[in-house]
Amino acid sequence: MAVLLVTYDLDGEGNRPNITNKLKQAFPRCAKISESSYAISTGLTPEQVVDDVRPMLDAKDRLYVVSLVKPFSGLGPNDVREWFSNNLTY
Repeated sequence: MAVLLVTYDLDGEGNRPNITNKLKQAFPRCAKISESSYAISTGLTPEQVVDDVRPMLDAKDRLYVVSLVKPFSGLGPNDVREWFSNNLTY
């Protein structure tokens, strides 16, 4: 499975369904990196993930889906570093 970074910036999220909850439901194998960034483990391509999320967005929103591979480095919760160690490949 590929690991993808899904990061977004929503304009006026309060007026729409919560994208975070929908992402967690659609991609249960995920790690929360920040309030609007998730790493997901999926068999989908970045383009397919964008297509899946697109109905939740409007013209002012921003969304990027990027492939992630080892090596990695970072500062943050141990569970996220462990998730990366267990899910990222070379």
